[in-house]
Amino acid sequence: MCSIRKNHRMIVVAALTLGGLVGCQANVPPTMSKVNSTPVVVDDAMQKRDWDRSTAYYANGDTVAGGTGYMFQIHETIPEEWRRLADPVVTTMNIVLLPVGVFVNSPFKTQVYQGEMLPPSYTAQPPLP
Repeated sequence: MCSIRKNHRMIVVAALTLGGLVGCQANVPPTMSKVNSTPVVVDDAMQKRDWDRSTAYYANGDTVAGGTGYMFQIHETIPEEWRRLADPVVTTMNIVLLPVGVFVNSPFKTQVYQGEMLPPSYTAQPPLP
């Protein structure tokens, strides 16, 4: 009787673990952001253009800090309603795996967290809805 309960508990734990992995991703670096690539409408002032072009420089938005010790995060394409359900499961997995995560994603090692990455462009702006 005791072994049946232990097996039942193991099945429940395995099901919760597999259910928690759905929609998860390991900590991965961000990819290049999408920008609006429609051509700029040329008017009379732009055709005159008797001045030199200049380049605007923006801060890269990188943050230098230590690791969090967490191994998983919810994928950004998951809808908000499902994120609310998956967040407690992913948080529990991260807490359980924290002894391993301290070595994999160490809080004592300096890491660079990248902000939004834009390709080189004179007209970079997010795509309009």
